[in-house]
Amino acid sequence: MYLNLEKFNSTYCENFNKLLNYLKSKCQNSFEAEDIAQESFVKLWQHREKIESGKETSFLYTIAYNLFIDKKRRDSVRYRFQQHARCEVNYETPEFKILSTEFDHYVQQKIQEMPKASREVFIMNKIEKRTYSEIADIIGLSIKSVEKRMSVALKTYRELRKVC
Repeated sequence: MYLNLEKFNSTYCENFNKLLNYLKSKCQNSFEAEDIAQESFVKLWQHREKIESGKETSFLYTIAYNLFIDKKRRDSVRYRFQQHARCEVNYETPEFKILSTEFDHYVQQKIQEMPKASREVFIMNKIEKRTYSEIADIIGLSIKSVEKRMSVALKTYRELRKVC
């Protein structure tokens, strides 16, 4: 004999609260647990012709557990997608990109306009992150000479900041 309406109603009355508590312990969320419990009974009814009498409770818990696992998998995929999408979001507008590119060209042009000696010191200090003493050793100058060249370069740099 398969599950009929009368047996389904009695199974529902006997097991709904037990199933709900079981799912609450799994989900840690009473709203999700209730949704899964209700969906479990819907699936139990949909498959009533396949269920032998006496096995409806175990079938119900199997359905509920599988629905819980499916939900966790979907949530996991959704979470990974959101994390991945969050990393790839580009908030720059096309206008910002154009202005940024133009500014980069302007900065490069101004650096090229510096006297060669000052430009060399500026690049070593600001881009390569070398200290004045390292620069002095590499170029073969005194630290005071490096400081003097850097002061000339920084005057050009201040002009750049005025444009911004």
